[in-house]
Amino acid sequence: MKKLFSVVSVTFIFCLFGVVNAFSLPSQVEGVQVQKASDTSVRISWREAQSAEDIIIGYKVYFGTSSVQEAGETYDDEVVVYGGIETTIENLQPGTTYYFAVTAIDSEENESENYSAEAEFLLSASETGTEPLDQNPPEETQPKQEIPCKLLPEKFISCEEYTCQFIHPLTSQGMTRTIEGVVGERCKFIETMPNDQRLECNFPEDMQIPVAQYYQKIVGGQETENILQQAMDNGQCLILGKGDLVPLEKDILQPEEEQTVPFEPQESFGPEKPEEFKSAAPDTTPPIEAMNLSVDSQRIQSDGVAVLSWKKSLDLENDLSDQILYVREGLDAWDSGYSIGKNIETLELDVEKGQNYEFKVVSVDAAGNRSESRVFSFSTKLPQSGPAGMIGVFIALFVLGTLGILSARRRA
Repeated sequence: MKKLFSVVSVTFIFCLFGVVNAFSLPSQVEGVQVQKASDTSVRISWREAQSAEDIIIGYKVYFGTSSVQEAGETYDDEVVVYGGIETTIENLQPGTTYYFAVTAIDSEENESENYSAEAEFLLSASETGTEPLDQNPPEETQPKQEIPCKLLPEKFISCEEYTCQFIHPLTSQGMTRTIEGVVGERCKFIETMPNDQRLECNFPEDMQIPVAQYYQKIVGGQETENILQQAMDNGQCLILGKGDLVPLEKDILQPEEEQTVPFEPQESFGPEKPEEFKSAAPDTTPPIEAMNLSVDSQRIQSDGVAVLSWKKSLDLENDLSDQILYVREGLDAWDSGYSIGKNIETLELDVEKGQNYEFKVVSVDAAGNRSESRVFSFSTKLPQSGPAGMIGVFIALFVLGTLGILSARRRA
């Protein structure tokens, strides 16, 4: 009898240790966000997980073309990410719906018991993504119109790495502008010029906004004071190569059409036309798109509310007039949109549990020009399965072990 009691006690202690260990597993990952990176890749991010006893050393990102909601189901693929809370999933198929979930891994190689809330994302080939640029375009061929320098002003604000192409209005030559990022506490910028030369600038932080405003007017075809000449005078820009700097007043994607100026008869108001009679070119430059879309999901399960947030358009010209919020459930059509004013950056949205949602923000300026943010996806589904399930395993082992010992004693 003592021997039987000892065996049962050892079995119980072993299983109890396993149950206690299961309770110290890394917490469930929250805040999973998926955004399009290109036609064949997505950028996925999440919030940091916690562990009561150990250090979180990494995460597993599970993904596939089928939703996983029941125990025993698995995703098609997985990748392990160490030292970060975001990664890029590549080699995906455009026009395909993918499902993503994330778990945490601690220093003892324990994994979260359950997947994160599943994120559903349709990788649409029709939406604008980040496409690699041809580093050696033929000089006689104009750049494609889908890669002008429209986002250059926005990128200057944060000095984010960025490359775009344009046509020089005086030489009709294909050119390239490149922000290389912060180098030596200054924003490094290179613009190729005619005659095998280039303009290389290192802007201090207090110059980033003025340069952004300068290029906002340049890419919109508006005339403006040449701030680059001022930067050269201050030693912030240098011309490398042969020849002189060719002045640049505006970008032209189709020079033959845009250089045609219709004749207007002069009004007889003396030697100079009064300001109120001068005709201004129509504003056709769209505002900078809203950025950094995210969702706080903490209230979804308690009161059915998702808190949407974003960074509104950087209003360089002070003419932003409205923002329109669009929402859709699953893969349904977008709703008709909600006008939310120009200053809103946070909004509470009533949602239903067990659904997938997407939202986007359209910025509108006073002239009616519009820019559309990236689409942000989130899910209100509760995870019903996971990679671990350790507690149930240990309890089952304990029950089976005890029954086996008692059965052996009866036979004896």
